[in-house]
Amino acid sequence: MGRIRLIQRIKCSGLTSGFILLFCILGGVNTLAQDFDLSAFSGEEYQETLGLFTDRSTYIAGEEILFTVLNLSGEALKNPQWSEIVYIELLTLDNQPVIQQKFRLAADGVHGSIELGKSPASGYYYLRAYTRWMRNYPSENYSSRRIRII
Repeated sequence: MGRIRLIQRIKCSGLTSGFILLFCILGGVNTLAQDFDLSAFSGEEYQETLGLFTDRSTYIAGEEILFTVLNLSGEALKNPQWSEIVYIELLTLDNQPVIQQKFRLAADGVHGSIELGKSPASGYYYLRAYTRWMRNYPSENYSSRRIRII
């Protein structure tokens, strides 16, 4: 009877030790994953840069804004798989969106247009261009152009 209990204790002890060892190994793997350093992606070579150009700076309500967005990013980010979409927004001076559209971004950029319609009131607005990746950084890094609508 005593031998059976001793053997059962040894089996339980071995099983417990196995679980503890497995837990330690897997716990170490998670720790390695949490130590991944994202600062490697914070350098200038990983910050997308766009240049926004319009056909003019003053428009009449109902007209069309013709624009060009150039991809001025480093070579590592010009791959279309990095950012495939550029977001174009017409914003009031207090950053309220009036028009929001998406365009497919090629390696060199995109050409497009936005129909103003009759709704924008006369005044100054900002036309802004950015990618989803750029949203990881302050909005001051977005490309924007001040325009006037009359």
